[in-house]
Amino acid sequence: MQNTTSSSRVSPQLVDRALTRAATTLVTLTAAEGAGEHCHMGALTRSHQVMFDWLDGVLAQTSIAVDDSSL
Repeated sequence: MQNTTSSSRVSPQLVDRALTRAATTLVTLTAAEGAGEHCHMGALTRSHQVMFDWLDGVLAQTSIAVDDSSL
């Protein structure tokens, strides 16, 4: 990705727009969820919940056959 900003910081919105070949979901966690902490450290549990909920939805849409005999 080409750096089109004068700052070294890139916004999540810019990254979301740049990912044109993949489905994206931009989630903004709030300070009430712990996202106000340095590097969002206070929101790790919530961010994991959001990511795994997203993954559950993606996998539910994907038809994957599982052979029960291999378990």
